[in-house]
Amino acid sequence: ARARVAALCGGAFLALALLALVPETGWAGPELARFARSSRRQQFLLEPLHPTCTNDVLEVHWREIATYSGHEHCGSLFLQPDLVAPPLVRFEKASSTSLYTLLMLDQVGVLNGSWPLTSEPFPGDCCGVPGNPAPIRHWLVGNIPGTSLRAGVVPGNRSTCVGRVRGALCAGDTVSHYLQPGHAGQPYASHPYGHFLFKQPGRHPVAFPAFDDEVVTNRFNWDYDHFLREYGLYPKAASNWMVIYHAAPGGKY
Repeated sequence: ARARVAALCGGAFLALALLALVPETGWAGPELARFARSSRRQQFLLEPLHPTCTNDVLEVHWREIATYSGHEHCGSLFLQPDLVAPPLVRFEKASSTSLYTLLMLDQVGVLNGSWPLTSEPFPGDCCGVPGNPAPIRHWLVGNIPGTSLRAGVVPGNRSTCVGRVRGALCAGDTVSHYLQPGHAGQPYASHPYGHFLFKQPGRHPVAFPAFDDEVVTNRFNWDYDHFLREYGLYPKAASNWMVIYHAAPGGKY
């Protein structure tokens, strides 16, 4: 009887948590059902890293873009060739006594068309791995000082530290180097990417592992949930997202 009551309570908790996601994500019906199924593998419902914007703004500025605005804001559309270099990141509400971790993630992988018009997976294998390579780790930098984020910095690039924010760790430690978004499957279409900021639990730098980025497939099918749990990074402090357009080979933008 106790087990049955516990199961009912757990189901009620999951339902309430899913309903709470509707205002922020706009999901309903099939999208919510798919998320519920994917969440059953988790012992507890943790915040999924879907592309969303938080009320506390995470500013992401692609400074190399000169012909249109490079400011990322809740689904801004950018052209894939313009994202050669990583962006400047600023978080005004960062704690000056805390350290942060920034993650750029592709949760969609390869689709048979443009997102969000389709969620149909690309038929067959892709990119040297069987099936869909998502989640794909595009960029990961830890131990970023809150003071640097308040001023604005390209995580992992010390030359972008400003003012009094100087030193060997002023831009944090690169855990996984920036990987420019590639093709979206066909290889053309639009594709979402998310930037997620996490406040680290302690005030001392974390000895994060150094990922082997020489082989690009090492970034594929990455278990970000395990990584975030291991280092106590849930819940996220802020997030932002963008959509990248990839032209067909030889096509014009």
